[in-house]
Amino acid sequence: MARAVAELARHLSWQETARHFRLDWKGVAYIVQRVVAYGLEHRRRRPWHVLGIDEVSRRKGHHYLTIVHDLERGVLLWVGEDRTEPTLTRFFTELGRRRSRTIQVVCLDMWQAYLKAVQIHAPNAQVLFDRFHLVQHLNRAVDEVRRSEMRRLSGQEKTFFKRTRFLLLKNPWNLRTDERERLSTLVRWNTPIVRAYYLKPEFAD
Repeated sequence: MARAVAELARHLSWQETARHFRLDWKGVAYIVQRVVAYGLEHRRRRPWHVLGIDEVSRRKGHHYLTIVHDLERGVLLWVGEDRTEPTLTRFFTELGRRRSRTIQVVCLDMWQAYLKAVQIHAPNAQVLFDRFHLVQHLNRAVDEVRRSEMRRLSGQEKTFFKRTRFLLLKNPWNLRTDERERLSTLVRWNTPIVRAYYLKPEFAD
């Protein structure tokens, strides 16, 4: 009976399901909760070998959720409140020590709280940092070189490199025609700024 109620409640509202079985809608809600709890407790979970861990902002301000995906199957596995080490530790605790040790790869950003939890609870997993955050660090390095050189340069060189921050950080395929022309002028100068700029696409490749 409970399975029949829960199955119909997937297609109809709780009120309509209640009318069909001559129940109260609160009774339908209780039955659905029980069936879901039973299903979660008895589900057969295939091994998870490749996980993706990230945070999402759930409302304005610094309010985050931690999400864990099975990247092999493209399935959301778990959601936890906040983005702290204890948050991710709860996931591994629920998963269990034996299953945690079967994880082979974890893809995440460079958030230290996540990294620490993975290193402790999934010691056999290879950690992969996602490309977006690696390139973000590289862009910061290029900009540091640019600012440092701008303090050192003088005369014509300084004039050429003024207002070039976004020009140097943009992906080459996103440059407008006038920006490409200006960049081709800049790269004729053999300065650390230009060398840093050339290292960026090489690293990304």
